[in-house]
Amino acid sequence: MAEYKRSLVITGGAGFIGSHVMRLFVNKYPDYKIINLDKLTYAGNLANLKDIQDKPNYKFVKMDICDFDAFYQLMQDEKIDGISTWQQNRMWIVPSRIFSHSHAPT
Repeated sequence: MAEYKRSLVITGGAGFIGSHVMRLFVNKYPDYKIINLDKLTYAGNLANLKDIQDKPNYKFVKMDICDFDAFYQLMQDEKIDGISTWQQNRMWIVPSRIFSHSHAPT
């Protein structure tokens, strides 16, 4: 198993903008584990990421970020250092609270 300096989650990484962010991070930071967390609704398409799907620092996880227990477990298992959010229906994550886009802190 490879050792990585950091483990990052990018949500919505299979969408149009998120896939470009995924590609940038996976290629620019080979010493970081980049986890693509996507629910794969109408906007997500893993074909957008064929060129990086076999990179050793890339991992795809199909998950709904609103599933708190599953997301929390992923954060523990992967020792997540940071989160970048690019899903269609954005969420803001604050320690111990999750806000939807219509209730985001300003």
